[in-house]
Amino acid sequence: MRSGRRFNLLVLGGVALACLVTAAVNTTVDPYRVTPAPWHSQGLDPYRDLSDQIRTGKAGLIRSGDWDVGLCGSSRVDNAWNPEAKGWGDRKAVNLGASGGFIFETIGIARYFIEHQNPELVVIGIDPGDLTSPLDTRPLSDYYSSPFGKQDRLNREIRYLVGISTFEASLQVLAREKKNQLAEYTPRGLRLRPEVARSRSQMKFIREQLTREAKDPESRLNPAKTAALKDFLKDCAARSCPVVIIFHPVHALLHARSRDLAATPVQFESTRRFLLEAVDEANALHPSRELFQYWDFCNFHPSHCELLPADKEGTKRMRHWNDLGHYDVEMGESVLGIALGWPPGHPEWQDQGIRITAGNLDRYLEEVRAGYHRYLSGPGAADVAWKETLRLPGPAD
Repeated sequence: MRSGRRFNLLVLGGVALACLVTAAVNTTVDPYRVTPAPWHSQGLDPYRDLSDQIRTGKAGLIRSGDWDVGLCGSSRVDNAWNPEAKGWGDRKAVNLGASGGFIFETIGIARYFIEHQNPELVVIGIDPGDLTSPLDTRPLSDYYSSPFGKQDRLNREIRYLVGISTFEASLQVLAREKKNQLAEYTPRGLRLRPEVARSRSQMKFIREQLTREAKDPESRLNPAKTAALKDFLKDCAARSCPVVIIFHPVHALLHARSRDLAATPVQFESTRRFLLEAVDEANALHPSRELFQYWDFCNFHPSHCELLPADKEGTKRMRHWNDLGHYDVEMGESVLGIALGWPPGHPEWQDQGIRITAGNLDRYLEEVRAGYHRYLSGPGAADVAWKETLRLPGPAD
């Protein structure tokens, strides 16, 4: 009996010791920044990566920092909105974009941000095609297993302290530090994407992208998504939290169709009208101060109509586009700067986007229509013709 008790005590002691060691390592390294203990090692910050658990890591940034501005959205934000751009001045911005995440995730992350911080501003990127798509990306990502999901909280917090998966992530951070290998994500959440700089196959990716992304810009709005955005703005009005909504630019070719030349439509017209309606309704809830703005960059500005490389099989790349849906950090800084009033870095891009109001929406929509017609009838027609040789799936099939 005594030997049995002694054995049990040894086993329990070993388990307790292992838990203490694991907790000490996990809270010191804190790979996802979710347990900001006093002994948390700041020196490891450049080596903490979020690639495997993006939502968990972005929640950790909120928990561990003191932020003035939150940048929320999908991979377009994650990859291109620089929280350390000069235009921020003394304001501390954090990139909370989540690759592969659409509006339900964006709103959930933004809500978590304003619940844990007292921000001066939230900037939200809206993807063209998101509000007309029924797709809910939350079950497809680590959203529900992260603090944003607000489920199974106790087990999740225990996992952050003594979990084996967290311990493995801690060891990976220490290995990167030893090799002086910086993380793919910066300490403020921007994804640097080294694979883009090394890639010699942009056109191969674009061909694959076109065969799976033939969305219809004239689709109807999704009621659940539009209601979620309106509810979020209403709550921000109650908190007096300013929000700038940016309707992202995409490359002109992504949604272009040669058949539109004869009767050129306004792409995503229902989305644009809804965004203005949502912003105006939210501003009416706080008449003493205009808290909400909607800026539209989804148009046919020359920077969005960059021609594809002449050799569609070669290794040449477009200058400011990683693919047809994602612009680079340089263009991202221009987009933010125009919407937020920064000194222009690219004076030739200053008309790239416009703040939409009831007084200019219809005129702007006609400019979008005219720009689309010019693209279809100009040099871009050759790229559209090439695109249509790929026999894309879509509404007409």
